[in-house]
Amino acid sequence: MKKLILFISIVALSSCKSDDELKHPNIAGNWKMVTYAGFLPENPTISKGDIIWNINSNNIVMTNNSEYDFLSNEGTFTYSWVNERIIRVKYSNEIDLYYKVSVKDQVLQLMETVKPGDSEMTDLAVLTFEK
Repeated sequence: MKKLILFISIVALSSCKSDDELKHPNIAGNWKMVTYAGFLPENPTISKGDIIWNINSNNIVMTNNSEYDFLSNEGTFTYSWVNERIIRVKYSNEIDLYYKVSVKDQVLQLMETVKPGDSEMTDLAVLTFEK
């Protein structure tokens, strides 16, 4: 009986996932913003390559050569996975933004959202990128 309990305990512990083992999509790469949709009177027209997010395993290097400063910050920012579909981008000590992540056919879509557990908001930005 002790061996059975030990065996079940080992199996249960080994099947637990750590934060590093979340099954999130691969977002690494050089992404060029193609659209920005948000609560604006008119969505801005962006040329592919004006705004680039180069994403690695824990940082995003953002370059914004567009005329729209508000579309993307400039600099290197850390990000982390909150769960299997949401990332948190740390823009400063006071500002974190959350994005729902979707990747399909070389298209990355980041839908701005709130911190999990907070009240939902409407009309948040949707950023679409292509490789």
